[in-house]
Amino acid sequence: MDKVKMVFDKVETALEKHNANPVVVQITGLSEKAGLARSKFTVAAAVAVVLLIVLMCGMELVATIVGVTYPTMASIDTMKSGNVDDAKRWLTYWIIFGGMMVLGNFSGVISFWIPIFNELQIAFLAYCQAPIDHNGAQVIYDKVFKPMVDNASASTSEEKQE
Repeated sequence: MDKVKMVFDKVETALEKHNANPVVVQITGLSEKAGLARSKFTVAAAVAVVLLIVLMCGMELVATIVGVTYPTMASIDTMKSGNVDDAKRWLTYWIIFGGMMVLGNFSGVISFWIPIFNELQIAFLAYCQAPIDHNGAQVIYDKVFKPMVDNASASTSEEKQE
């Protein structure tokens, strides 16, 4: 319960910093009419907006947000740092993510047979992003993509030699 209170306190502090902001003025007025503290009203409104987005746009949007937001920021940081190992990690992730996006084109059919497909996709993308040595992206790349690419490269090399 202390963590919840800390969240409300942080929200209230942020609202106090921007008391003159027209949105904060509206929040203050609406929270008074509702008989709620500003911070509780703001958090409730934010949760309502998130729920509406999920209900209206579906879990596909949530899966896309999970699959893109953190990896994009991490990729930008990697580009700035020039760390080759991190670059390889995120390039591997984006290869797997691209494959998931292609698979996502069939999500309607897949969702018919696997009702929790989007939830499984979110969990899989989180596993692919995990900051561990053999995360999902690395495992799928090593076991699926790399053998396919190596096989295709070998076939192309054989054709060129003939």
